[in-house]
Amino acid sequence: LHLSIRRQRQMCIRDSNIPDLSNDLSTSSVFVFERLERISTALTPAQLREDPYAIGSMRFVVRNSENFSTDDELKFGFFIYNMQVDSGGKPDVTVEYNFHKETEDGEEFFNATSPQEFNEDTLPPQWNLAEGHQLLVGQDVPLSVFPVGSYRMEFAVTDNAAGNLLKRDVHFTVGE
Repeated sequence: LHLSIRRQRQMCIRDSNIPDLSNDLSTSSVFVFERLERISTALTPAQLREDPYAIGSMRFVVRNSENFSTDDELKFGFFIYNMQVDSGGKPDVTVEYNFHKETEDGEEFFNATSPQEFNEDTLPPQWNLAEGHQLLVGQDVPLSVFPVGSYRMEFAVTDNAAGNLLKRDVHFTVGE
């Protein structure tokens, strides 16, 4: 575990945090990445321990900088843990993303993307938390409409069934 965490810290924009997964609604660290690569063959458990960004048949290629240009996309993903599920093993979760631009006077709201819904109607029929499925969420946000500057993306995860709300931040910069 120590080697894996050390390796994650070297590869991530921000240090990875191990969330308290005991009871409360929580998320993993946010993975900001360049692209997803398809893995042609299934990895062994030993290979998965050495490749913390491989998930199923995909691998996150982690971005080494939080500085972007207007030609880039902000690509990110994270896991949500400890949400209440229905009898079919499905959650009722809403994720909202709000972008704030840093100004000389502090910060101002800039933009938001459409909320994402993860529930019985939007998840695949076979998705079931009790069978080990994980809730991986994220987006690719084009930065072409972002003026040059520093930003904070606030994401809010709402467990609608339990009435719990969790907020996290990701900071990034858009340059020319």
